[in-house]
Amino acid sequence: MDGEAGETPNLFPVKVGEKLRDARMAQGLELADIASRTRVPLRHLAAIEASDYSGLPSTTYATGFVKAYARAVGADEVALARELRAETSATFAAREVYTSYDPEDPVREPPSALAWGGAIVAVLLLAAVGLWYGTDLFRGGTSAVPEPTPTALATPEATPSPAATPVSGGQVTLIATQPVWLRIYDAAGTRLYEKEMAAGERYD
Repeated sequence: MDGEAGETPNLFPVKVGEKLRDARMAQGLELADIASRTRVPLRHLAAIEASDYSGLPSTTYATGFVKAYARAVGADEVALARELRAETSATFAAREVYTSYDPEDPVREPPSALAWGGAIVAVLLLAAVGLWYGTDLFRGGTSAVPEPTPTALATPEATPSPAATPVSGGQVTLIATQPVWLRIYDAAGTRLYEKEMAAGERYD
C-alpha cells in the first residue's frame, strides 16, 4: 500500500502553467504585475496558467512567453521551457509549419539581368564619350559639326549611380503584417524591445 501511495502524485503531474502560477502567488504578485514586467499580453499569461496554448501560433511563441514569465518570478526558465516542449508536443504537431522569414528584403535588390544591363550601358556610354573627345571618328575630321559643350556632356558623368553608394547604417523600420512577438537585443546583449506587435504596428 505504501508503494501505491508513493506513485499517486505521478498520475497527475504538475503542469508548467501551474508551476508558474504557484510561483507568482507565493510572491504575492498579480497576473497584471507579470504582464507589466514581461510585456506579454495578459490574455496569453492567463492561458499559460490554464495550460491552454490554443491561442498561440506555435511552440516558439509559447516557449518565449513561458521563459519570460519564469524570469519574472525567478523560476528556472530552461527547465520549464524543456517541460513545456514535452507538454505541448502533441498540441502543435498537427499545425502548419511556417517557413522562417528572410530578413533580407528581395524587393530592394535589382534582378541580376537588370544590373548587368545597366553596367553594359554605362560602359558603352563612357566609350562613346571617350571616342568623341579623343578622336575625329564621329566628326568626320571636319569642323562643320559643332562640338558639344563640355557642360552638356558632363551631365551623365556628374550624376552618380545610386547603386554605387554603399549603405552605411541608418534607421530600420519593422512593420508587422500579422500579430507577432518581437524581441530585439543590441550587440552587447541588452534587450531593447520586447512585446507583441499587432498587424500594421511598426517599430523604428
